[in-house]
Amino acid sequence: MASIGTIEIIKNTAPLLEKNGEEISKKLYELLFSKNPQLKNVFNMTHQKKGTQQRALANAVFKYAVHIDKLEMLQHTMETIAQKHVSLAIPKSAYPIVGENLLIAIKEVLGEKATPEVMQAWSEAYNDLATLFVKREEEIYTTYEKDDGGFRGMREFVIENKVKENDFITSYYLKRKNGDPVPDFIAGQYISLTIDIPNTGHKHTRNYSLSDTSDKDYLRISIKRDLGNQKGVVSNYLHDNMDKGGVLNIGMPSGNFF
Repeated sequence: MASIGTIEIIKNTAPLLEKNGEEISKKLYELLFSKNPQLKNVFNMTHQKKGTQQRALANAVFKYAVHIDKLEMLQHTMETIAQKHVSLAIPKSAYPIVGENLLIAIKEVLGEKATPEVMQAWSEAYNDLATLFVKREEEIYTTYEKDDGGFRGMREFVIENKVKENDFITSYYLKRKNGDPVPDFIAGQYISLTIDIPNTGHKHTRNYSLSDTSDKDYLRISIKRDLGNQKGVVSNYLHDNMDKGGVLNIGMPSGNFF
């Protein structure tokens, strides 16, 4: 738990984060990807281009600043983030990297308002938050590993069947490549899918809801082809290029919206 002095400073900086949060998030991701380009394999870079990821992070950081003394108010939000991190197999070693760049971004954007006291408070507050996430994510990993068909990280799945539902939606039936049973899940959960698309510069990761019941010997996802202004790179590639027998890297079913 952060000290009383730290809590006071963090809450006092909340208005600054409400005003400048999106700019701080944008700077954070610029620093993060320039120094660690491999992280593009994990983040949804389409969301980066649209700015939705930056807005989501800015909102989360602002809420943390407001409720740092009452973290129970953020329990649902924190659980949602932890579940997403587990589905993506985010390693705990990523937290110091993100923290370092977050502090740099805060300093650059806030300028003289980012006093040594403010920076020290945010360093302490971020480390406390990271510790909570690492602890919770390890609990989730341990629980999932004990479930039938459970695993940690990503595993290879084979497309057992591909069914065109209509002109826009195609369902993929997935089984473990090594023959192990598929993991159990709760209705409403999703999986993370990572795919290497040629000539795009990095791997692509997306989340897709599971679209069948958990009593089957396969996992099913039903993907809508995105034909909007920014055509979905992953959805269109899957529709056009991934057929029966193809292999996909899949994370554990996750999510707290049941």
